[in-house]
Amino acid sequence: MTTPLPTAAPDRSPSAATPRGVVWVRRLFYAAVVLVVLFAGYLLLGWPWFSRWGASAEEARKPLPGDELVAGTALQTTRAITIRASAAEIYPWLRQMGVDRAGLYSYEWIENLIGLRVKNADRVHPEWQDTQPGDFIRYTPRDYRLNPGPGMWVVAMEPDRALVTCNGLETEMPATCPASISYVLEEQGDGTTRVLIRGRSAGGTLAKVWQAIPFIMERGQLLGLRRTVETSLGR
Repeated sequence: MTTPLPTAAPDRSPSAATPRGVVWVRRLFYAAVVLVVLFAGYLLLGWPWFSRWGASAEEARKPLPGDELVAGTALQTTRAITIRASAAEIYPWLRQMGVDRAGLYSYEWIENLIGLRVKNADRVHPEWQDTQPGDFIRYTPRDYRLNPGPGMWVVAMEPDRALVTCNGLETEMPATCPASISYVLEEQGDGTTRVLIRGRSAGGTLAKVWQAIPFIMERGQLLGLRRTVETSLGR
């Protein structure tokens, strides 16, 4: 008498019971839910921190030089730091900015990772103190693969107080400024100076996601500027 072969148990796994198309729809739905939650968290928690890193509520609200370049309802950021130096001691460091000059005082390793060949200066260079309104502060070297290169057009200058710029390409200053960046120095009663970077640009909610990148570099710039200035002055 032969023994009957055991029969395999029916596959009752979810993938066997559910058509493949339905499984993928569910996965896409879950992924979409995760993205929505992350985006909402960024807007509610990340963006308020990114947009005013280091700045007080009053500093973030008050008008600063250059705000008029991007009028109307603009996406606005204000980042700040305190440096143990006078405005007159800090301003020359702003005048010499540019990747082909004193650098931008931010993260060299990030900038050089994309081939910018930046070397941040550790002193004030008299030969780079000739910046004037209408000059172009370069983000990329002259021979970089992006040509014409991006950078900041100097729109206005207030000695020892503010450097107002508009983002654009090297070809010519934009007739209508798409994004402005102002460096503002405010001396304090204790001998220190507040350095504020005010950015204004057109854009809605989605533009806030892109702002994560400028935040990283501007935060590095403020920290680098403080370290360099205070070290050079022995403070």
